[in-house]
Amino acid sequence: VDRVMQAAVKRLETRVRAMEGQGVRGDRRSAELAGLAQALTEEQRSLLIRLDRLEEQLHMGGGGLHHQQWQDESLAVGEDCLRRVQRLEKEQRATALNLRLVISVTEEAQQNQTQHIKKLEDRLEASLTAALASAAQAS
Repeated sequence: VDRVMQAAVKRLETRVRAMEGQGVRGDRRSAELAGLAQALTEEQRSLLIRLDRLEEQLHMGGGGLHHQQWQDESLAVGEDCLRRVQRLEKEQRATALNLRLVISVTEEAQQNQTQHIKKLEDRLEASLTAALASAAQAS
């Protein structure tokens, strides 16, 4: 009976360690995705500041360049910034979606693991109770 109990406890401990490892990996991935989302936000912010400065310079007369030349350069830079901002927004939405998915899957896995551990603990307790009862009757 003791060997059976020890084997059950060892299996339970192994499963708990495996589940804890999955939680750590999920947490690490969540942190990584949060960092990526923050980086995208920072890059988007810097591009918007740059675009604002360019527009301000355009309104002030182009900073020494011929007005048409300034407009052409400003338009090209503005379009480039707009494309980059749109790309960043798309990546940010994808990252946010991925982060929500990772969090959801991690939470679901943790709930399943908790339920599974509870069942194993209940079975182990029932086995121990039965073993103790058998030992008491045998005495």
